[in-house]
Amino acid sequence: MLTEKAKKALACPYCCTAVTEEKEAYFCPSCSVRYPIIDGVPHMLEKKELAARTTEREEWRDAAIRPDISYDLLVKLKSPDVHVWPRERRTVRRLLAGCPEDALIVDVGAGALDLPKSVVRLDLGPYPGIDIVGDGQSLPFQESTVDLLLIFRVLEHMRNPELGVGEIFRVLKPGGRVAAIVPFMEPFHINPIDISRFTRDGVRHLFRDFEEERCEWCVGPSAALAWMMKEWIATVFPGSRNKWVYASVRELAGWFLSPLRIVDYFLRKKPYAHKIAESFFYLGRKVKDEV
Repeated sequence: MLTEKAKKALACPYCCTAVTEEKEAYFCPSCSVRYPIIDGVPHMLEKKELAARTTEREEWRDAAIRPDISYDLLVKLKSPDVHVWPRERRTVRRLLAGCPEDALIVDVGAGALDLPKSVVRLDLGPYPGIDIVGDGQSLPFQESTVDLLLIFRVLEHMRNPELGVGEIFRVLKPGGRVAAIVPFMEPFHINPIDISRFTRDGVRHLFRDFEEERCEWCVGPSAALAWMMKEWIATVFPGSRNKWVYASVRELAGWFLSPLRIVDYFLRKKPYAHKIAESFFYLGRKVKDEV
């Protein structure tokens, strides 16, 4: 459920005008568009855009290589996710602790782990735990209303990531912060689309309007190698034209290769590890307006 502070900050995602809450919708007085509230979750997308994103999710589910078993069992059989940053929980806790008590904190793409209920979670679909259905490229918030915005493993799935970062800059308060995890050396994966990868310089260019606090690799070369290898083994394995053979071999290989991640602990001070890092962590601040 959205907090009152979050509700007051909501805006039309297309004209950025503050919306008014009705019984089962939010109304934009400028566009005369009503955004429905379904099961308590505002769907801040126009009807055509909402239909397009729904179709996209359905195509993603059809394309995904997963057996017809329960989700809990699937999680147990799936090999460990090598792209998870070991310090993510600790880093997020510190970021949250540095915010005012009444801060508006938004997680775009719902990628961050273990967030309190006060954090507004936004995603393209009405997934469990989502507070707002919306697009990161047209954020449904008024200008300068957000204190902290988290966007973890999302920008690679945007058709126009620069537009998404521009939206982050728009909605952040002066002095507000953005924390992002952006991939570099990782295989293609649909979710529901997969578009871009970024070097360290690419990440800095993407967030060039912000004052940089940190930009460093967070998931290292060994994790990247483990992910690449499990995909390579599944690809060359005899019979891998069959998607079930491919998926089974990939996950089995993943169980054997995932311990490679341990090597990354010893690569923290290697000066060239960023050249083949799996992903980068960026922390930046929107510069306050000069008086």
